[in-house]
Amino acid sequence: MKLPNVWSTPQPNLIIDRFKLEANNDFVFNNYIPQDYKAYRKKVLAELGEQMGFSIDHDLPLDVDVTGVIRRDGYRIEKLSYQAAKNRYVTACLYVPDGDGPFPAVLNVHGHHVTGHLAERVQERGHILARHGIVCLSVDAFGSGERSEKHGEFLFHGGHRGHLLYNVGKTLAGIQITDNMRGVDLLCSLPYVDKENLGVTGASGGGNQTMYVAAFDDRLKAAVSCVSVGSYRSLVMGHNCPCETIPNAFNICEEAGLISCIAPRAYMMLNAFYDQYETFLPAEMMETWKIARRAWEYAGVPENLSYRIFPTNHGYYEDALQAMLGFFLRHLKGVGHGDPKPFAWDFAYMSQEEAMVYPKGKAPAKICGIQAYSCTVSAELKKERAALTPAEQKAGLEKTLNSYPVKITAVSGGSFEAGWEKVTLRTSHGFMIPALVKESKNGKWRILSGACGKQTLEKQAYLQESFDSEDGAVVFDVFASGERGEEYGRSTMLDYQNTSRTCLYYGWTMMGEWVREYTAIGNWLKEAKKAEAITAYGFRDAGDAALLAGALYGGFEKIVLDTVPETFDWSDKDVTDFLITTMAMTVPFILKYADVPEILTLAAPAEVEWIGKTVFA
Repeated sequence: MKLPNVWSTPQPNLIIDRFKLEANNDFVFNNYIPQDYKAYRKKVLAELGEQMGFSIDHDLPLDVDVTGVIRRDGYRIEKLSYQAAKNRYVTACLYVPDGDGPFPAVLNVHGHHVTGHLAERVQERGHILARHGIVCLSVDAFGSGERSEKHGEFLFHGGHRGHLLYNVGKTLAGIQITDNMRGVDLLCSLPYVDKENLGVTGASGGGNQTMYVAAFDDRLKAAVSCVSVGSYRSLVMGHNCPCETIPNAFNICEEAGLISCIAPRAYMMLNAFYDQYETFLPAEMMETWKIARRAWEYAGVPENLSYRIFPTNHGYYEDALQAMLGFFLRHLKGVGHGDPKPFAWDFAYMSQEEAMVYPKGKAPAKICGIQAYSCTVSAELKKERAALTPAEQKAGLEKTLNSYPVKITAVSGGSFEAGWEKVTLRTSHGFMIPALVKESKNGKWRILSGACGKQTLEKQAYLQESFDSEDGAVVFDVFASGERGEEYGRSTMLDYQNTSRTCLYYGWTMMGEWVREYTAIGNWLKEAKKAEAITAYGFRDAGDAALLAGALYGGFEKIVLDTVPETFDWSDKDVTDFLITTMAMTVPFILKYADVPEILTLAAPAEVEWIGKTVFA
């Protein structure tokens, strides 16, 4: 059946504008660096680390496996892997100048190159630095390069793979910090490395890693981020990866606060005037620089924080490479004044096959991707949560979902179309919910929604059945969907890619908002419509929200799940990034407390009916 719209014009900006307004408010609120910047650093890193699930064991054996050596004029390249954490190894190439040393060293981290350290653009920094007497460790980011699901088959580490880590209590950002700090451990273990002169650099996502690892690891004397510094504010509803998304970050600091944690050590930002991503435009970087530099001023070394802007687009191009080289020569070797250093482009790149640590398809089992690692972590969590009581499970779920109930405080309506009254429900936390209402003839009610808006229910038999029954019905658009959303159904973007990540920055979850809305509408029906019995129906991921609402807050006599994901863990599933679920299924730490089978138990005594096919079955 065809459903009418409630509003004369869709209103996606109701949510987007609020996000941006709150981001501006938080930017102003966090627009400070206290004079006791060292105590501030301790506080910021502790809180960010907790949100990222960050942990590191410096005593864990590195278990270095050198699989081959490639000779170049004036330096050699060692292909190796090392242990970063239990069940997690890093593949890398180590560029070493000829001679005895000791040499300064730079950790080279990459952004969204699916081929990781094998990419020529990533290799370049290793060749250039080694030819100038600096050791360079070029590592694969988790999920990229040789650390993919199938060795030698390169994949994007974002999307559902990257988001899966949140659900098992990890984050891609937190793992990258650990992997990179263990790379610093490796450099420090080498007899020919000068441990007092270590640096780190990367571009885009690698520049993001650079600022985080430099903030967390004070063994790093100098750092260069290329095309990555903007602000947390500028990431709101912007194109970003889970490697750049820190849960609850807005309630901890701004990006300037993170960068201030690098002071008083040397840090340089390189941005591109023609960057195609608004997040990293120079204007946003300059705002962050002005705030962060206070920490260097307090330390008496304002010259240690610098920036350069180049007339390029997004990338680590020649002018940026020259600036990086001159910067490291000054701060790690004491050579020159930090001015850009020209270099010759006469080095020979390695082919992918030549640079691979292990032959394609023949990496040992210890070299695993995100899903295999998450599967191991998930199995451990399943054992741990078996000891939880139902009350502990519910408390944990409510906290991680951030689904604390709200009320419907006002209703506007009175217009009818196709048998439905068109109403707008205002919640006590200030959101508007467009809904279609059909009055009950028997005191019973049904609440219906779909993961991508109410129109996705038009082909579902349950909608027509509900309309034809004597039960009342409320068909509504869940948060950021339908008439108040636009981020779904695109062939080039995951459903709710930016909305879900923006929610995470605020300490919210999309799934928690959906749970809140099912609960609020249920309570409104009982109070305003004197509902005697309520059935909650959800299509696709909205079904998980209906189930969670029933499990946490009750009030539903029946829950109908139509084509619903049967788990929040897809570590052992065949993930097709653009087809399986929406990003609303991202709920940090949820598998610490319960998965769908346990949530079904918590929903008792409500009757649960599965219809359609299950996702991940």
